[in-house]
Amino acid sequence: MTDFLVVLDAEREVLASRDQLVQAQVATATALVSVYRALGGGWTAPTDAAAAPVAVSSNNPR
Repeated sequence: MTDFLVVLDAEREVLASRDQLVQAQVATATALVSVYRALGGGWTAPTDAAAAPVAVSSNNPR
């Protein structure tokens, strides 16, 4: 049998690893937002006119 302290230590290590993963994911998302904003992106919601699809006419002869 395994000592219960070993099991608790393993669980602690798993939780610490998961915490590090979440912290890395947050850092990645934050960096992506910074890049997006640095490239001129904004956080305003598009208006109905801006979100409406644009009709494209095809005048290509076949």
